[in-house]
Amino acid sequence: MEKKYEVLFSDGMEIEFDSKGIWKEIDMKNGKLPVAILPNSVNDYVKKTYSSNHVMKIEHDSDGYDVKLNNGLSLEFDQTGAFKKVND
Repeated sequence: MEKKYEVLFSDGMEIEFDSKGIWKEIDMKNGKLPVAILPNSVNDYVKKTYSSNHVMKIEHDSDGYDVKLNNGLSLEFDQTGAFKKVND
């Protein structure tokens, strides 16, 4: 079993790291995830396509990124940040 580390912030943000210190999941429990955390291409796509929504959670693994919006949609991106599909 791989070790993982979780960091909880007072503003409600939670970040999970793997045993090598690479982030795997960032979850903003009480609001909007800071855009500086997001890959530029992911942020650009969300701003352009879902301008009235914001990112609450992002997960990263070998397949790419899974982004959850405040409207309940989940967006998938590849490793380069190119949009793949929407899951609802």
